[in-house]
Amino acid sequence: MTHSRRDACPRKTRILSWSGDHTVRLWDVATGQTIGSAMKHDDAVYGAMLTKDETRILSWSNDNTVRLWDVATGQQIGPAMKHDCWVLGAVLTKDETRILSWSKTTPCACGTPAGLKEIFWRSPAR
Repeated sequence: MTHSRRDACPRKTRILSWSGDHTVRLWDVATGQTIGSAMKHDDAVYGAMLTKDETRILSWSNDNTVRLWDVATGQQIGPAMKHDCWVLGAVLTKDETRILSWSKTTPCACGTPAGLKEIFWRSPAR
């Protein structure tokens, strides 16, 4: 495994990893092999997480986007949620109906996993 960051999935049978090579990968713990193809951003990936049912992956990147992926197909779900600066983090709400993300210049952005429609709250100009 060449990725620099990783996290065990809740069922402990898979490991999710992300890296400066612009990819997010899912690994089989028993075999050490990747599951499906790599999910690609346009720049370094800063983090990723699986949904509770482990069917989708949320990732955020230096390419100024938050992306949602289908685990079964490895395909991106809907358009990327765009920020105007690299994305420092993202989480799903408890019911997994909204994505909250933040960047250096956008304190909080909220979108829905279905379409990643953007709603931005910006801090007042200083």
